[in-house]
Amino acid sequence: VILLRERIMRQAELLHQQSEFLKTTVESFPYPFYVVDAEDYTIKIANKIANPQGLTDPPTCYTLIHKNPKPCGETEHSCPLEEVKKTKKPVVVEHIHYDIDGNAKNTEVRGYPIFDHEGNVIQMIEFSLDISERKRAEEEIRTLNEEMENRLMEYITRFEAANKTLLTEFRKRKLSEEMLQKSEERYRSIVETANEGIGVIDANRRIIFVNKKMVDMLGYTMEEILGKDVFSFISEEDKLIGEEKFDQDKGVMKNLELKFRQKNGNFLWVLASGAPVFDSQGQYAGTMTMFMDITARKQAEDELKSSYEQIYALAVHLQSVAEEERTRIARDIHDEFGQRLTALKFDLSWLRSKISKIGGAAGGIIEKINSMLELTDSTIQWARRISTGLRPSVLDDLGIVSALQWLSEEFQNKTGIVCKFTSSGEDLNLVREKSTAVFRICQECLTNVARHAGASAVTVRLRKEENNIILEINDNGRGIGENEIANPKSFGLLGMRERAVILDGEINFKGIPKEGTTVMVKIPLDKPRLGNRIEGMM
Repeated sequence: VILLRERIMRQAELLHQQSEFLKTTVESFPYPFYVVDAEDYTIKIANKIANPQGLTDPPTCYTLIHKNPKPCGETEHSCPLEEVKKTKKPVVVEHIHYDIDGNAKNTEVRGYPIFDHEGNVIQMIEFSLDISERKRAEEEIRTLNEEMENRLMEYITRFEAANKTLLTEFRKRKLSEEMLQKSEERYRSIVETANEGIGVIDANRRIIFVNKKMVDMLGYTMEEILGKDVFSFISEEDKLIGEEKFDQDKGVMKNLELKFRQKNGNFLWVLASGAPVFDSQGQYAGTMTMFMDITARKQAEDELKSSYEQIYALAVHLQSVAEEERTRIARDIHDEFGQRLTALKFDLSWLRSKISKIGGAAGGIIEKINSMLELTDSTIQWARRISTGLRPSVLDDLGIVSALQWLSEEFQNKTGIVCKFTSSGEDLNLVREKSTAVFRICQECLTNVARHAGASAVTVRLRKEENNIILEINDNGRGIGENEIANPKSFGLLGMRERAVILDGEINFKGIPKEGTTVMVKIPLDKPRLGNRIEGMM
């Protein structure tokens, strides 16, 4: 009797550990989980995500999830429970579910039958996946997520079926050594057939179990893995981060990206997620972790980063070419077209002086020549304005401070809006690409003030702070709105951002209704690095 009692106590303790382990695993899943009675639709089991208030008064699935007074099969949706009872097979349906706040969500419902010994469906396991974002995602990402979810759901379903059997037998006090052995075999079969690497790490971070998939992923034998510190298989650059995260969160790992070293020397990127395991006294005993191979995804991210680098290199080149072309056209207009117009003016003046000596009927011709001279003068002024607008010579000849002073005066003369320019007075000899960017950004800002701000005054300030050049523009207009700043069709703002980002700088817009708008530009004086810009944009 004593031996039998000790055996029963050991079996009960073992079952308790497995039960706690399974409960912890279920609660670690980020999806609503239910067990629904096949007869009265009541929810027998639900995790905290599915029902944070608990099941003290078990609701029906249609009142909790659908906010309906009757089963969904009698309304606009097919009922997964009815489908499972009819087909005795797992089903997948799409529903509109409601959370505890009454918000509607597009949901994918997966139902799995639980049978009694006669093969009748007595309960259904249900998982609810929010697919609102997934439907809007890229096809490749959607397929990858669906693949992972399907594999995870399959593993959870079989694992919970084993747990359900053990819990039921424990409540009935009919545990036996044969049932315990079968339960262990069922659990091992589930873990060994999973498509993700699964490992159990003890409280000292030693690996005490891995499945066959994890062995295949690392390329080591089972004997070479067991007993080793899990972080001995992680690359040096990720080891410190992983150890700190593991110790800090007491064995909890949530979507931690780590680079594992395989036996052949290659590296494998994995997405690690783990939940702590506690013993019967509630003490931390280790962590159960799932490892998903994301090497292909990381390679795709590297290729995407390379594409961004090529695009930004092209953007830099196009801006450089555009500025060079502006300079060339401005020079051609000023040197060629302007000189030819001046020569024409001199010829017309000479012709007028000659004809005026004839007298008599020459009065009409002289009047025409005067009209031509006026037209020539206005055309010369027009050519100068076009040349200056394309590339102000003051920017190349006198530098950014004089160029911004000239731009502010021109703006005030043309618009009547008071424009005050100040600078720190330091020597701001910027390289050509930086002075061009600062000038063009200021030019675009003043254009926006004239067109949209409704301002009566604007201030332009240029200064040097540490190793940065700062351009600040303030107006007293209506104040730009957040929707205007975020509008993807605000091409002027997008152009200013692009000019700043290409030079490793930043630009910020801030508007206060009826008080005005402030634009702050900061560009480093050292040489920009393309890699930094790409990482900032990604």
